[in-house]
Amino acid sequence: DCKNGADRLTGRNAVVVGSDGPKKTIKAGLNEAGNDGGTMIIKSGVYGESLNVSGRNVKIVIQGNVRL
Repeated sequence: DCKNGADRLTGRNAVVVGSDGPKKTIKAGLNEAGNDGGTMIIKSGVYGESLNVSGRNVKIVIQGNVRL
């Protein structure tokens, strides 16, 4: 979530609660999702990043209007 996230958060929750909450960048989200069947949700926003999932076993869910 590029609007409400922070890469220091766990990436395990859609809202910020303590140290739990969404990642801010796609790169950090991909790192958290891993390579073993994890899921990453990308929320609406302009990220200014590329999305390269080559060789990864990760499910990508895009919610809303996402610009890379």
